[in-house]
Amino acid sequence: MIISGQLLLPSGERTVNIQPGWLRLEEDRIAEVHPGEIHSRPDLGGEDFLVSPGFIDTHLHLPQIDSFGAFGERLLDWLNGTIFPAEIAWSDPDHAQLRARSAMEQLFACGTTGIVAFASNHFESTRRSLETARELGMRASIGQTLCDMEITPELLVPTADSLRQARELLEGFPPGTDRVTASVAPRFALTCTGELLSGCGDLAREFGAIVQTHLAEMEPECERACELHDASDYTSIYERAGLLTSRSLFGHSIHLSPDERSRLAAAGSKAAHCPTSNTFLRSGVMNRAQWLRDGYGVTLATDQCAGYEKSMIRVARSMLEVTMFVGEKPPSEFEAWWQITAGNAQELGWADNGVLREGAEADIVLIKPEHPWHKLRRPLSDLLWTFDDRWLKATIANGKLVYRQA
Repeated sequence: MIISGQLLLPSGERTVNIQPGWLRLEEDRIAEVHPGEIHSRPDLGGEDFLVSPGFIDTHLHLPQIDSFGAFGERLLDWLNGTIFPAEIAWSDPDHAQLRARSAMEQLFACGTTGIVAFASNHFESTRRSLETARELGMRASIGQTLCDMEITPELLVPTADSLRQARELLEGFPPGTDRVTASVAPRFALTCTGELLSGCGDLAREFGAIVQTHLAEMEPECERACELHDASDYTSIYERAGLLTSRSLFGHSIHLSPDERSRLAAAGSKAAHCPTSNTFLRSGVMNRAQWLRDGYGVTLATDQCAGYEKSMIRVARSMLEVTMFVGEKPPSEFEAWWQITAGNAQELGWADNGVLREGAEADIVLIKPEHPWHKLRRPLSDLLWTFDDRWLKATIANGKLVYRQA
């Protein structure tokens, strides 16, 4: 397959730019990259198309994608009233499989080809979510949401069962062997005993798995977590369980002390920055620029469905806005596009993803605006701030066309 257009290519550290050119795909890989001129007879694309690596979303909840827009509630009320009922419905594996497929198809329509996602607390529904990702071609790390205390009984799974089921998923979808892998996913310290968290730490080390959880999203959550676990700060709860690893993703990471950020940075852990979710639930504002100065790696995520945006492009725009709110210089448009592609891929350890280069995984998005965008002085800024979903014309995942605008 030949794809041509304005190619989004690496252009130095933490930045990208566009060059006219074309790609040739061979099965699930990019076989050739030719910057310089537009191909005269491409299978997809043309001069007015942006050809970008597929977008990567580092924190979302598959069972929540049908639950957008419950505005005005704080985190714990929102969970009890809106989210837990949606997740309880995933006790039916057939329902879960249908909703997981729908969620991934919606993500493809937004240009997202890679995810780190929570499924529900149910083993079989999580297994089917992983199978669905493999079938559809999504690059995915998906974890069974683990909870063994302080949650509605329908979502409570005993500690030993939680760890046994997590192990079985890791054995069935082992990290580092495929585009689709299981992750270790304790929900957060409020719903996990120390025994469960320590068991998760053991599994993460044994399998080299991605760890995904929540950290310091709201101040009352931080206080309650420290009470439950008799801890001096929230980060220490995960630290003593062995969950601060170079493959750990901590969703939100807002209310952290300098010392906590230093310890997270020393472990090589990363934050999953969720700007739209943080504003929607009035959780607070994460200072991305300061966290990076502290050495704490930062990824970017939608956090669907507390995050009200499915589009990583608009979440990148929100990232710029909230950076200005805390008085910091916002990232450039070049860094914003880098963050949702190569930046997220690098922090996840997905070396062959998020970039248009020979040998990389063929995850590609084609965007065609209705105006001569690439002739403007700052074309990537124009696309970032004016993006319209109707411009997204096609998505390729694992070398296959998975979305094409009708």
